[in-house]
Amino acid sequence: PPFGLTLLIGLTQTAGFQGFVQSALVSGGVGKVSLMAYTMPFWVVLLAWGLLGEKPGTRHAAGIALAAAGLICFIEPWGGMGDVKPVLLGLGSGFCWGVGTVLSKRMFDRHAPDIMTFTAWQMLFGGLVMVPVAYLVPQEPAHWGWPLAAGMTYIILIATAAGWLLWLEVVRRVPASIAGLSSLGVPVTAMLLAWAILSERPTLVELAGMGLILAGIWVVSRAGPARRAA
Repeated sequence: PPFGLTLLIGLTQTAGFQGFVQSALVSGGVGKVSLMAYTMPFWVVLLAWGLLGEKPGTRHAAGIALAAAGLICFIEPWGGMGDVKPVLLGLGSGFCWGVGTVLSKRMFDRHAPDIMTFTAWQMLFGGLVMVPVAYLVPQEPAHWGWPLAAGMTYIILIATAAGWLLWLEVVRRVPASIAGLSSLGVPVTAMLLAWAILSERPTLVELAGMGLILAGIWVVSRAGPARRAA
């Protein structure tokens, strides 16, 4: 695939998204970080308007407004903001993923690359960028053993390689805004699993925020794909 566009996608979709979201998880809860990261579909609607000419309609705007209200509930600015760093890192990851998604759609529309080759190259570029970051960021030494090996195997082969391959197949087949919507079952599942496994019990305000975000998702899904500008 074309070098320049593939590099940009690797920088945003792999390096930017993974770097920001993993950094956010160091100090932020799984549920909240997941919901911040999965603001990606709303970034896609806005970015696809500017880069792909997919003009959002009234329902898209209403859905984005509801999601924004939900995000405010999670950030809780009336409580002094607290630790805003994981929130901002989570939003940054969602933005990077949104940029990567829109650029990937442009790649498929203009160059129609082989999806396996494209996935491999963008992951390679993104991974190479993260290597010096891994060395520069202070951290504890790795404790090698079967838990780390099993976790890394799952993350590398299933969550990342297979995940990106399947995701780019979705992006290739449908409009960018619909591709974004297809991912939105994940943050709700993550929040429920964090509640069940990690005892991260959401507050009433956070539940309200999740409800507003889900309402925004529903409104955008009812709107259908954004219209292509003439």
